[in-house]
Amino acid sequence: MWIDALPDAVYPRSRAPVKAVAASRCLHGPTQYAAIELFVPLGARSMYGLIGGQFHTSGGGELVVEVATSSSSERLFADSLASNVDEVRVGLPEEFVPGIWSGVDSARTKLGTITAGNLSIDRAAHGAATSSHAIYSSLVVVMLTIFNHPSNNISDAELIEIISAATS
Repeated sequence: MWIDALPDAVYPRSRAPVKAVAASRCLHGPTQYAAIELFVPLGARSMYGLIGGQFHTSGGGELVVEVATSSSSERLFADSLASNVDEVRVGLPEEFVPGIWSGVDSARTKLGTITAGNLSIDRAAHGAATSSHAIYSSLVVVMLTIFNHPSNNISDAELIEIISAATS
C-alpha cells in the first residue's frame, strides 16, 4: 500500500473510460495519492491486482472516475506480491474496467457518503492468471474508503479492517 506516494506502475494509455456517480459530500482539500496492491490466496487459486492514482476534491455533486487502460502485454512488474505464482505486468487491460465500475458502485453503497471530486486511476498491474473483475472491484472499494476517510492519518489497524471488509 502506498499513501501519499505512487509505485512505478505507469503505462502507455490506450483509452480512458469515465464514470460519474452522484456524490453526497463536498469538501475542499489537497490532492491525495494512493495505490493498493492485493494478493489474496483462495485455497488452490489466488487473486491479484494493483491500482493507483490521485483524488482531487471538488465542489460539484459528482465523483468522476477516469481509468487509464493499456494493452495486456506491457513490461513485467518484478516487485509484485504475486511474482512467485504469476506473470505480472504493468497496466490495466480494458477487460477489467467493469470490475472498477462495480467497485465504485459498491463503495457508494458501503460508505453511504462519498466525496465529490475526480479520481484518476493511472497506475496498475495485473496477473495473467490471477487478476479478475472481483479483485479490481475490491481495490477500488479500498481506495475510495481511504480517500473518504475522515482523517488523513489512517492507522495500520484501520487499513487492515478496510482491506478485510473489501475482500470478504
